[in-house]
Amino acid sequence: MNLKDRFIHFGEIEVKEKSSLYSILSLHISEDPEMIDLCSVIPKGQPVANLLFASVKDLLYIHNDHPLKNYYPEFKKEVDQPNYAYPDFKDFVQNHKDDIIKRITTKYVQTNEVNRCAYLFPIFHYIYEKTGRQMSLIEIGTSAGLQLLCDLYAYTYNSNKSKFGNIDSDLTISSFVRKGDLPSFTSKELPIKDRLGNYMF
Repeated sequence: MNLKDRFIHFGEIEVKEKSSLYSILSLHISEDPEMIDLCSVIPKGQPVANLLFASVKDLLYIHNDHPLKNYYPEFKKEVDQPNYAYPDFKDFVQNHKDDIIKRITTKYVQTNEVNRCAYLFPIFHYIYEKTGRQMSLIEIGTSAGLQLLCDLYAYTYNSNKSKFGNIDSDLTISSFVRKGDLPSFTSKELPIKDRLGNYMF
């Protein structure tokens, strides 16, 4: 996937329902050769959009006199409409181009998505159905233990309204099964004996 398509995917799929600001900015960037060229220096294997937006936001904390701050709730209680953000975003990037290049070429993004639990939850249930034994979860390089706490979330699959897991959870993770079938989820909750890693309740 080339850089243009990666920004389109980020804007239309990854953050469309999560951040209208980043969705709109991503789609504008995908049509801007100058911005695409800037991002071409990002090392392979890094999530390009995440790294660019993180670098810009990091600098915005330092240079918070720029009008771009008006689109971020960290700087303004009532933010401006994201539809008009791109000119300010590009202006900020151009004004701090060297600092941004330094960040996107030397820093790395560690993405730790709680949505990954959508496939861990049925896998762990499948293992339990086959073995009938309690589980010990070990996670290396945890970030608040998002995966270690997979049994504390609620889950829905294939747009089905039926919930699995902790149905009273404030967080419901929705996903689709592309191939195969879900386990029967015969146990009401995952029989997790203990967890090892950095996690917070």
